[in-house]
Order: sequence, then C-alpha cells, then structure tokens
Amino acid sequence: MKYFTPYRNEFQEYNDNATIEPNCAEFTVVNKGAVTAYFNGYPLVTNDSIAFSAQAEEIDKGIYNLTFAAGDGTKSIWVIRKLYL
Repeated sequence: MKYFTPYRNEFQEYNDNATIEPNCAEFTVVNKGAVTAYFNGYPLVTNDSIAFSAQAEEIDKGIYNLTFAAGDGTKSIWVIRKLYL
C-alpha cells in the first residue's frame, strides 16, 4: 500500500518590511508588486520568485528579512508555504 503524507498550502501577502520565519519544509516567495523587494538582500523584481526546499524530515527554522526598495508603487510579496500535517 502506498503511503501519502498529508499537507496544505498557506498563502500570505506582505505589503511592508517584515521578518519571515517559514517553519516549514518548502516555501516560495513571489513579488507581485511594482516595487523591487529584497529577501535577505536577494533582489526580487516584479513577477520574480525564489523557492526553497528542504530534504525529507527537515524544517526551515531560519529567519529571513523582507525589505522593499524606496519609491512609489505597489508593495506585494506573496509567501507560499507547504505545511505538512
């Protein structure tokens, strides 16, 4: 019999500088705004993304800093986390 590990996806939007603690095995950060965002200093321009994936039975307990470049425009970062149940 094949065993499947149950999980759910959680979506959260950030519109201002923040500290993000994923506490999950996999997550993706997507910039849907018009302002460049920086994820621990890594630049994410509009519609850019970065994904993180751990090995089996690992959980990312890191602390990440999200900041936005100065200027006018929409600030919108989406963090999508895969949470095992």
